[in-house]
Amino acid sequence: MLDFMFSRKTKRRQSESVVVQSSALPAGNYVVFDIETSGFNPELHKIIEIAAIKVVNGVRVDSYHSLVNYKGKLNSAILELTGINPDDLRDAPDRKTVLQEFYNFIGDYDLVGHNIAQFDNKFLWFSALSVGMTPKKNGIIDTLNIAKTTILADSYKLEYLCRELNISVHNTHRALDDANLTLMLLSKINEQYGVGLLPEFYEYKSTSQFGQRMNSKFITRSGDSDIANIAGKLFCITTFQPFSSFSKESDLQQYIVDAGGQIGNNVTRKTDYLIDCDPVYVSSKEKKALEYIDQGKSGVKIITPEEFVALAK
Repeated sequence: MLDFMFSRKTKRRQSESVVVQSSALPAGNYVVFDIETSGFNPELHKIIEIAAIKVVNGVRVDSYHSLVNYKGKLNSAILELTGINPDDLRDAPDRKTVLQEFYNFIGDYDLVGHNIAQFDNKFLWFSALSVGMTPKKNGIIDTLNIAKTTILADSYKLEYLCRELNISVHNTHRALDDANLTLMLLSKINEQYGVGLLPEFYEYKSTSQFGQRMNSKFITRSGDSDIANIAGKLFCITTFQPFSSFSKESDLQQYIVDAGGQIGNNVTRKTDYLIDCDPVYVSSKEKKALEYIDQGKSGVKIITPEEFVALAK
């Protein structure tokens, strides 16, 4: 939890009679930002849009916005949530270019966002690692924590809080729109309660088995491929032997992740495909997959390397 200084006022539910008056941003230098992503796992999914608003001495002075090139297939939930489609991203700058621009824009300013500590900034951290950059350790100020400390509400989602405070909400789940809403939320809470910002600093370690094995270095491959049959699927690999263009197991793992798929270290009921690279030896993973299939507990498919190549085309 972030340590914020608030005026001594009782936490209360906002009524519909509250009307937004003139803005009163907290003093200081900071950048309010928001991202849209291809999924919700910062170690596996990618940033597809980023936007930021710079505040200097409590005054909004500049903004930044960019889509991010992404060659994977966006699932229907992300398409519906953001309205961003693959055509929007095809000609956008690559991830490293956007991150370098964004890092130049924010400098050493504190970063403000809604649920920023566990989502937006975490994505920034692993995105930087994925392109060989060193993550920045700017101070973090989370408006989610500020709201929970000052406002009694049924929900602390950004859109809901803004509506409760009579902040006009037209578009959501696009980076610049949500950055603007976050800035207005911060302004409104500061106007009513007074907010002294005390940022915290975060470092993130990989928690997934795949991330630990790959040391969080998800290298982006170049080139387009039809990966509709890989995106969103959970893969497991057993008894790896080189095949096709994959000389190492990590190369195969990387391809799957870049294609929007996921890697599991063990076969579970949620596994979609077990890639079996040994036509003779029956591994423990293959035995588990066969057990699930025989018991009708899983739809896992055991496929050969050749079948994987066909799946990826």
